Amino acid sequence: MPATEPIQGGPYPEPSDTPDGPNQMAAITAWAAGRLVMRFASTITRDAAITSPVEGMVATTGTGATLVKWLYVSGAWVALNDFLTGVWTAYTPTFVNLTLGNGTVAARFRKALGWADVEVDVTRGSTTTFAAPPYIGLPADALPHGDLTTLAPLGSLTYRQGVAHYLGVVTRTGFNGRTHLDGGLTPSNTVPFTGASGDVLSLRLRYPHA
Repeated sequence: MPATEPIQGGPYPEPSDTPDGPNQMAAITAWAAGRLVMRFASTITRDAAITSPVEGMVATTGTGATLVKWLYVSGAWVALNDFLTGVWTAYTPTFVNLTLGNGTVAARFRKALGWADVEVDVTRGSTTTFAAPPYIGLPADALPHGDLTTLAPLGSLTYRQGVAHYLGVVTRTGFNGRTHLDGGLTPSNTVPFTGASGDVLSLRLRYPHA
């Protein structure tokens, strides 16, 4: 009966096997096919051909500018670029010392290769209030690594009103990002300017996640 090589279990005939070239070649080809970079015209043809994907399979779909390379991981086909760079996911941050009122917030995060990127933009409305210092909740699915202790820097911030803008840093405080402005200031209703509708507090964070 066919033997198998010890690393990947590939079948091959032994000298004592009854000659059966077509079937022996078919067994080798079938085993090898799922371990190659398989090429398909689309995800539809890929899924029709591979009805029971196995972790680690790699395939491409499309050609030229539409070509996408896929990796089957954790029960799903993931575009390899998304696997390496992460997929942006919206989240709703919690706030401390910040009442959003009729203001708006846009927040999203992505995780890839042990790092998290977080973007938060808070636009003040007429009933938005800041106390010093505002804390912005970090995404529950992308919390900082435990080695990042209290006040470890997570990223930068910009607080702007029209053409006036102030820069600062965001540090870790528990599961929140604490906002600091340059010069030892912290954002509030009156610092660094009197808050008004349309002011934007923007955070851009990057840190190793747990």
